Amino acid sequence: LLFIKASMLASSRSVASSCACAPRRSCFVRPAAGRRQLKANAMMGGMAPGAGLSPEVRSNIDKLVNSNKVVLFMKGSKQFPQCGFSNTVVQILNVMGAPFEHVDILADESLRVGMKEYSQWPTFPQVYIGGEFVGGADIMIQMFQSGELKELLERE
Repeated sequence: LLFIKASMLASSRSVASSCACAPRRSCFVRPAAGRRQLKANAMMGGMAPGAGLSPEVRSNIDKLVNSNKVVLFMKGSKQFPQCGFSNTVVQILNVMGAPFEHVDILADESLRVGMKEYSQWPTFPQVYIGGEFVGGADIMIQMFQSGELKELLERE
């Protein structure tokens, strides 16, 4: 059984100290309001997510997102996460007993860049549940703590 440290769940900043990416600030994530803002921008006529992607990259991402109930785009693998934030999300999904596919964005530069455009979210990890973008580590932590993640996983 995997355990999530309370300090890791209390604040995403605590994970930053254990993350190799922290000095570059490449895996810091937006607050939960960011997800709602992305949806609001799309509804108000903002650019559609992934509009600037090549058809091939968009098709590959669509297949990954739509053919799996839960997909985690992360740094490393679920067996060996390369980032503290990715590790936190892996632990949360494991504790929830949610089967998920992972995609190592470090292995493919075009996928890593494409995912940022596709989701309109600049950081990793990125979680998709039921074909919908959920968010990054901070949102997963909040949803786990509130019980919203359990409800979403049961619904999908």
